[in-house]
Amino acid sequence: NLGPAFDSVGCAVSLVNTFTFEIQAPGTEPVVELGGQRCAGIPANPRNLALTIARGFFERVGAEPPVLGMRAEIDIPSARGLGSSS
Repeated sequence: NLGPAFDSVGCAVSLVNTFTFEIQAPGTEPVVELGGQRCAGIPANPRNLALTIARGFFERVGAEPPVLGMRAEIDIPSARGLGSSS
């Protein structure tokens, strides 16, 4: 969305965030690796929001969440109006 157009004006951009999750050995600490141009200020620890949501998926479907590690390439700047308006 561009400015105050309320979903009537849009623009395509070629920015992406890429998330890769891996199941790690039971009893280990989750490994969180962040890269990309916009990763500053994003927590690289087990409290990372994307990792928390991935664990929540397992809980939601009634499965025991495994130890998940995550690698994320963050190139979309946060709080700049490039997200969803929903």
